[in-house]
Amino acid sequence: MQINTFEDIPDARLQEIRTATEEDTELQKLVKILNEGWPQHRDTVPYCALPYFEWRDELSIQENIIVKGEAILIPKALRKEMKNRLHSAHLGYDSMMRRARGTIFWPGMAKEIKQMTELCEICQESKPKNQREPLIQHSDGQSPWAKIGMDLFEIKGRPYLVVIDYFSNFTEVDYLSKTTSSQVITILKKQFARFGIPKTIVSDNGPQFSSDEFRQFATKWGINHTVSSPNHPQGNGKAESAVKVIKNMIKKTLQDGRDQYEALLELRNTPTQKTGLSPTEIMFGRKTRSMIPSINTEQKVPNAKTTESRSTRKQSVKKCYDKRAKNLPPLGSGDSVYFEHKQGQHWKLGKVKERLSERAYIVKSQEGVPYRRNRSHMRPTSVNVQIRHHNGNY
Repeated sequence: MQINTFEDIPDARLQEIRTATEEDTELQKLVKILNEGWPQHRDTVPYCALPYFEWRDELSIQENIIVKGEAILIPKALRKEMKNRLHSAHLGYDSMMRRARGTIFWPGMAKEIKQMTELCEICQESKPKNQREPLIQHSDGQSPWAKIGMDLFEIKGRPYLVVIDYFSNFTEVDYLSKTTSSQVITILKKQFARFGIPKTIVSDNGPQFSSDEFRQFATKWGINHTVSSPNHPQGNGKAESAVKVIKNMIKKTLQDGRDQYEALLELRNTPTQKTGLSPTEIMFGRKTRSMIPSINTEQKVPNAKTTESRSTRKQSVKKCYDKRAKNLPPLGSGDSVYFEHKQGQHWKLGKVKERLSERAYIVKSQEGVPYRRNRSHMRPTSVNVQIRHHNGNY
């Protein structure tokens, strides 16, 4: 077989490989087989040479170095160093394999390189976000004010609470004198006195909503409180969208000096695209009188056609969203993972403690601190994570 020479490789490097090959007892047995010829049957091949049997027609010896085509067989003593050199730029698995392929090789090289990239904490911590999962849409409920979403926002240092009805898109916005659970509860009680007590409240995991005080309030008033995972605004998307609309409205009214309450009134009286009815009409079954004159006093309530239109709109949104989404495999209790410690920051090692819902988990960091995370913010790893208890022991 005609083999290219090693003119482009430094002699010292070649000599290191020759020496390591000579000191490797398994490779010396392989050298003997290559010089004397392979046995006719696989069953008679020495055990140490079996991994090379499939390449028997490609292997040869050049200048006391075993090669497969133009790729150099790296002795065991040098394989760790070679992997470290391949990973010196912290390239991913595919890039490392492209670099190694046709240059160096050994049995199981691909598997070892893959394992190396998975165990490199620097690479794992710097990885991009997971691909998004297919959209899971909240139910809009069966009637107005049965299910509401809420969130806090701030404009020019003034905090506000926005509450939106899932069924009608009717929005309430209130200024908060304090961003405490007590203040939020007081405002909600006023709203509930006007519209009734909802069956379900959806919010993020903010301190105002995750406190014992708010939990006790929801229990006492018979409300099911659903909390979205941190750094996952899609879980409270209805309220997030309402915040954008209300913030935009307030900013513009502040800019041109218009009445914010009149603006909110018109916002509520504007028909939505998916139903053709305004939030006020769906919420109360009638229009509310505004500064814009109207002689149409006919009451309008959602009918079968409106409901079908709403459903069609939701399906269209989901279809568009899911085009670049895929399901992530579920995780089990005790699984080692990398999780997003804070939004936009590096991934950290942890271990799954429990699964709360289809995509919500409690994960513990290596320091033993529990975090609630969405499945999209977690990546399984083969690293054996050890969790330190609060007393400092493992």
